[in-house]
Amino acid sequence: AGGKALWIRFTVPPAPDKERWYLEIPYSGVNRATLYTPDSAGQWIAQSAGDTLPVASWPVPNRHPLLPIEVSAEEPRTYLLRVENPHSFSAPLQFVSEAYLSRSGQQTSLILGTYFGLAGLALVLALLSAVSLRDSAYAYYGLCVALMGLTQASLTGIAGLHLWPNLPWWNDTAPRVLPVLTVASLLWFFSAVVSLPERSRLLHRLLAAMAGLGVLLTVAIALAEPALRLLLLIAYIVAAIGAGAAAVAWAAWRGDRYGAWLLAGLAPVIAGSMFPLARTWGLIPVSFWTTHAMQLGIAIELPVVLVLLMLRSQQRREHNRRIQGMDRLDPATGLINGLVFAERLSRMVARSQRLKHHSAVLLVDIVNIEQIRRDYDRRSAEELPLRVAGRL
Repeated sequence: AGGKALWIRFTVPPAPDKERWYLEIPYSGVNRATLYTPDSAGQWIAQSAGDTLPVASWPVPNRHPLLPIEVSAEEPRTYLLRVENPHSFSAPLQFVSEAYLSRSGQQTSLILGTYFGLAGLALVLALLSAVSLRDSAYAYYGLCVALMGLTQASLTGIAGLHLWPNLPWWNDTAPRVLPVLTVASLLWFFSAVVSLPERSRLLHRLLAAMAGLGVLLTVAIALAEPALRLLLLIAYIVAAIGAGAAAVAWAAWRGDRYGAWLLAGLAPVIAGSMFPLARTWGLIPVSFWTTHAMQLGIAIELPVVLVLLMLRSQQRREHNRRIQGMDRLDPATGLINGLVFAERLSRMVARSQRLKHHSAVLLVDIVNIEQIRRDYDRRSAEELPLRVAGRL
């Protein structure tokens, strides 16, 4: 930052020149990396890549900087590398062949393909469920999944390569803005899942205010200096996730049956997010975990939360059905009440007389239901009429 840069001078020993070789910097967030190669006249030829440059104009468009190196099988060659980054730079510099890139690319494609496939499936299911079930929790979850996917696409370089290869400003800004929007949408999702507006208007308004603050903060992050962006990003994510988790834990303590499961499902995501945050802060170097830990955590979280939402919707539908049918059904058993039974019996008798059918009415009296309640429990006694009806 402030015009400073890291210069690295290195010498490549003699290497087979039958295939292409590259200098790989496996960190898509580096601002600019410029490789200087001496030509036969002693002049330095520059090649640059980084998220402040259009990915389409890189020497080799890729998820992260990949700079071609001309090697010689007889003599070593010396190069200069200039790295510009607003915060600490600790990515490894790898001297790789084209064959190695092909193999590593297949492994990375498997991981990213699995993640984005699960995310796409979860998004479609969430949107369809939001429309068919008219449940806002699914809509908020779909928004969260979409923003999570865009965030991971920007952090891994997929978005810069495929979605906005000619937008360098947004490619540099998106990894700081999209995580804030993702966390803001998570707060709305938390509130909807645990029915926070009905449990505590104060906590709901607090989470809504923090979500709104996150949307406003994205503008400040986009316009701020690079060093200040990092501070705003980490401060908001830590505060918002802490407030959201505390609200869900409070709802679980007050009896919400899904709050604890929601926290358990989000635990892998929170744990995985620690790696890229620590990398951004400069605490750990770039590694497999800083790149893919979040994707692995989200891949675990997606099915868990979807199952939770389905169980929640099933319980809500059953509850609404019982409320709507209280005038016709027994709330304790779900069977029709005496009034409806008498009406149906009267219609059946009239129909049999009109059609001249021979009919009979069978009454089943469970005489030992009180004994079952004493020998077992109240739930078994309540389930007995339902099981008898199912047998008949």
